[in-house]
Amino acid sequence: MKLKAFEVNHGSYNERLKLFSCAITARDLVDESQIKVDRWKDSKRNTTDQGYQRDANKGRVKSVAKFVTGHGLDFPTTVLLSYRREGEKMPEYTYNKEKNELEITEYPVYLVDAQHRTAGIREVLEGLVARDPNMGGKELCAVLMVGLDKHEERKYFEIINTTAKGVSQDLGLELLAEGAKNDPEEMERIKAQNKAWAIKGVGIIHTLNELEDSPWNQRIKMPNEEYDKYSQAVAGSAQMVNSLKVVLVNGLLQVKSQEECVRIIDAFWKALRNLFPDALRYPKKHVIQKTTGMFTLHLLLNNLLLRMMTEGKELNEKNFQAVLRELFGRCGNVVVGFGTENENSKFWASGSDGAAVYRGQAGFKQLYNKLVEEGLDEVV
Repeated sequence: MKLKAFEVNHGSYNERLKLFSCAITARDLVDESQIKVDRWKDSKRNTTDQGYQRDANKGRVKSVAKFVTGHGLDFPTTVLLSYRREGEKMPEYTYNKEKNELEITEYPVYLVDAQHRTAGIREVLEGLVARDPNMGGKELCAVLMVGLDKHEERKYFEIINTTAKGVSQDLGLELLAEGAKNDPEEMERIKAQNKAWAIKGVGIIHTLNELEDSPWNQRIKMPNEEYDKYSQAVAGSAQMVNSLKVVLVNGLLQVKSQEECVRIIDAFWKALRNLFPDALRYPKKHVIQKTTGMFTLHLLLNNLLLRMMTEGKELNEKNFQAVLRELFGRCGNVVVGFGTENENSKFWASGSDGAAVYRGQAGFKQLYNKLVEEGLDEVV
């Protein structure tokens, strides 16, 4: 692949980084044998091969394709590419300063920014070339970074997507955890920003999602995973992590290990499954494992942890069930019909006048306060 290119004197603190302002043809840009998107996959968690970009949004790709069909390749913004080094091995290329030409012979080159634009062009380019054979040679503006390793490349992606467009929070949390795991300095920075709880939360939800007997087994939607209509995954991973913040920040689980947190949270939800079996058996028809249930019940968990530990009760499924049965039994004005297996779950039914009417953080806190005021007489 040959690019029209000008080396930029950018004064970077990273002496190995070379920066080029380039023109890349549409044909080269959409060639997936040359240019690759390094996608995040749940199956690659905790591996050195993990990517950092989510799958392209099909709606955005179609919008770009429609624009290109009507307006051609008139994009004023640049494509960001990275010709990555592997360890200490620098990528090989030839740069002719007199001809302003850069030649790459080893692949892949990674697409750091402009994934949707590239996918949209790819979708319609063949048809455009059929009408105008010159379209494949039309050029787009690009910036090529040469010499970054994967970790450094990912940081540029994060900077662009958190300051300009915003990366989705579920993938953002995963990237935060991956960065902390691979870079001790990054972990110290995260701790200084009081975000270490989120790293712990990501580990907790992944473990719960994989525990076979857990009420959360395969109930959490992970980034870049596709779920069909038969899937029981109902909780967004970022929502689940954020709902746990109350027990992981200044809560009693703050000082517990990740493994101990998993055990306690799992026991709490198993107790709830015993009390509200249909709500946990059919999660799509109920809100108990959606935002309403997650945020409300984790507020409740934080309250119960303090009470149970003060009373010297072990934090296990049996004790959680006893405390919760007594609490909900006193909440007749809120949890109408509590007392029989079939009636219990109706409170959590989607579209009912029970828990489903409490929406947003204000609504979740309102429901929590009602449960505690009726069931425990005191809000902690």
